[in-house]
Amino acid sequence: MLNYRLVAGAVAAAIGILVGVLGIFAAALIATSSSPATDANRVNPNDGFVPGSVDYGSRGDGGAAN
Repeated sequence: MLNYRLVAGAVAAAIGILVGVLGIFAAALIATSSSPATDANRVNPNDGFVPGSVDYGSRGDGGAAN
């Protein structure tokens, strides 16, 4: 009876370690394959601004209709 418990515990420990290591690799893969929308390294080559950011100083027609 004691041998079965030791074997079951060893198998559960090995599976737990394997799942933990695979989880770390999966998290690292997800973290490196995605980037936030405000990532400063993604600069638009045309105007130099991050896509989706506000170009301060240019507000359309300069406030003619305001």
